[in-house]
Amino acid sequence: FSAGIYPGFDTGELPAECVVHEAYPYYSSAISLQTEWVLQRLDAALREVGSDLAHIAKAQVFLTDLSDFALFDAVWRKHFQTPPARSVVKASPLPVEGARIAIEVIALTA
Repeated sequence: FSAGIYPGFDTGELPAECVVHEAYPYYSSAISLQTEWVLQRLDAALREVGSDLAHIAKAQVFLTDLSDFALFDAVWRKHFQTPPARSVVKASPLPVEGARIAIEVIALTA
C-alpha cells in the first residue's frame, strides 16, 4: 500500500517541473506534467520495496478538477501496457498550492 503521492508531498512546494512554462503554454498542461511527476515518484518508491508500476493491482486517483481526466488518462496509459484497476474521484484542494493530482496504490512485490 502506498501513501498518497502528490506534487510537492516531500517539500511542501510545487516542483518546478510540474509548472507549465509561461513562454510555452500550449506545449504542455499542468495535469500532464503533474501526472508524470507522480508516476515517476510512485515507480521509484515501489522499486525500493521490490515492486514497480507494472505490479500495481489497484490505484485510487484524486483529481482536484475532473475536467483534467482526459489529459491525466493519456499520461497514465503511456505508463502501462495493461492499465491496472483504478478509481478516479474528485478531491478537495491538496496540501500543496497548485497540486492537481494525488495517487495511492496497492501493488504486489515483484
